[in-house]
Amino acid sequence: PSDQKKTVYMSFVNSHILYGILLWGTMALTGDVSKLSRQQNKAMRAIDNKKRNFPANPLYKKYNILKLEDLISLELGKLMYGHSQNALPLPLQSLFQTNAYFHNYFTRGNTYTIVPKHQSSIMSSSFLVKGPSLWQSMSYDLKRAPSIKSFIKRFKDLTFSKY
Repeated sequence: PSDQKKTVYMSFVNSHILYGILLWGTMALTGDVSKLSRQQNKAMRAIDNKKRNFPANPLYKKYNILKLEDLISLELGKLMYGHSQNALPLPLQSLFQTNAYFHNYFTRGNTYTIVPKHQSSIMSSSFLVKGPSLWQSMSYDLKRAPSIKSFIKRFKDLTFSKY
């Protein structure tokens, strides 16, 4: 049955995709992720017993499973949410700087995370740059979620409404 196939997918495929996704995932976004995305689409079709030319997007929405690109964005968003709540371990928290670091004035942008200046393509594709960039592009409502669980739920709701 499909629900058992989804459980197998979440156990064996999704868990492998999520492992270390903050480190390799942001690099993969700039490169060729089509091979891994195609395999994920194949797995979605296998869950629902669909032919190989069936579009995968409705299946992601049906089974409430995020695509690879959205998984990367969710994990980056969770990291940045933790930073905004000062909930990260100190070594990770100190990797990101806000406007408050540069001046003591209370402004609307005082809590904005700064995208570090970079010149290399490797740095531009790292989570140190992608995280703050993604965080700046997120809606205020999403960023101000009262808990990490509500952040994840809001993120998924927004993402699935696009499928």
